[in-house]
Amino acid sequence: DRRARPARLRRSLVVAQIALSLTLLITAALFFQSLSRTLSVDPGFDPKGLAIVSFDLDLQGYTPNRRATFAAQLVERASALPDVMSAATANILPLGGEMYFGTIVSEDGASSRATQASVSQRYFETLRLPLVRGREFSSVDIAANAPVAIVNETMARRLWPDTDPLGKRVRMTESEESWREVVGVASDAKYLFLTESPMAAYYVPQPLPSASTLIVRTAGSPRTALASLTNVARDLDPDLPLFRPQTMEERIRRTAAQQRGVVSLLGVLGTLTLLLASVGIYGVVAHSVLPRTRIPSTNGRSR
Repeated sequence: DRRARPARLRRSLVVAQIALSLTLLITAALFFQSLSRTLSVDPGFDPKGLAIVSFDLDLQGYTPNRRATFAAQLVERASALPDVMSAATANILPLGGEMYFGTIVSEDGASSRATQASVSQRYFETLRLPLVRGREFSSVDIAANAPVAIVNETMARRLWPDTDPLGKRVRMTESEESWREVVGVASDAKYLFLTESPMAAYYVPQPLPSASTLIVRTAGSPRTALASLTNVARDLDPDLPLFRPQTMEERIRRTAAQQRGVVSLLGVLGTLTLLLASVGIYGVVAHSVLPRTRIPSTNGRSR
């Protein structure tokens, strides 16, 4: 019985290895299936044909007035490029793995946690992020930093489930801003990740913040448009650092890169564990067979 215990222990370890390797391989397969579904999820806007490039005007010591002038010139020149259909700026874009969050409260006391973005005129048009009610921000809203806001459908349902949100007033509790009138309701979109649950969103018009992104929709290749956008920005300020020039489709693919890495790691670990389990099975079988093998001796007796 004592001699049988090590054999049982070895068999138990091999069974555990097989179970672990199969678990890892099945998990990797499920992650891969989830990843395939993720890449086919509708982000709520049209990423095809979008080129984006980011910059930070504080690095050049821009004053608020100079920011506004730079923004107007940048969007105007970008819009005049061949094949460009529309252009806009925003302090943050969806599906980059980062977003500003705040608590939005209505005048009647209802509140909701939401993502927040400061966007320019034609932002929704450029992203092809539909407005289901109301209007986009106008050039007057942007120039005057008007007390208006656009909310998405999820926020509208949370704050005013049975009421038309247009004309209602809201504000962000974390800031000292005044009440803003809701002038539009945008469709829901994906803001942080393609796999996220519906999330409330809150948009305000604002002259160009220091850190911003230029967004351009082109009828041609967005990759080709990036070189032209870089040249436009360099013409306005040769010393302005530019960050993360990319197409929106590239940006979306990067949001799935971490999940893809997890899938690959699980697959490799599962394969290695299965290989070790196979070696263990071979060792157990060989060890079990060896004591029962008798080699005939030269004198006719078995050894």
